[in-house]
Amino acid sequence: IVEREINMFEDIELYKSNKGTATGTMNGTVETLSGDQTYPFKATWIYRDNLNGMLRFHGTVDDLESPGRTSLIGLELTPESTPSGTYSIGVNPESAPSDTDSIGATPVTLRLDYMTFIRDTGVTTDYEGIEGWVKLISAYPAKPISGKMWFKTRTRVGRGYEVELDFNITDF
Repeated sequence: IVEREINMFEDIELYKSNKGTATGTMNGTVETLSGDQTYPFKATWIYRDNLNGMLRFHGTVDDLESPGRTSLIGLELTPESTPSGTYSIGVNPESAPSDTDSIGATPVTLRLDYMTFIRDTGVTTDYEGIEGWVKLISAYPAKPISGKMWFKTRTRVGRGYEVELDFNITDF
């Protein structure tokens, strides 16, 4: 699987709007890599779109550690027509099951991300997933998607995270 080095939320407003608003659930946990804190994650707002051949979605909550900030867990998958399956990223692919890495000759690109940001200023801290997987259940081109993701993030500003999340997005 090819990893992308661009910001998965480029061109997506960090402000809540009706554009891309989705219905469904995104629930799980975010644990610090040091293991000293575990936070529940239950998205209060979900965004989803299919743009330029890629599927993108993320859920947001009030920041789990810093009042006044917002936390976000997201996924970007190319191509948007990627069938149901388990897809992995990272330096240790053996840590995740993977039943397909491509669709014919087309590589599947997966990016997983945990981010915190301040809505008013747009200041973000991006904790890119560096090892993990997503188990996707898709009925493309129908809208519902569901599944589970798990990933560890790159450490930034002395912090790193392990994220586990179930998602069920019914419409957008």
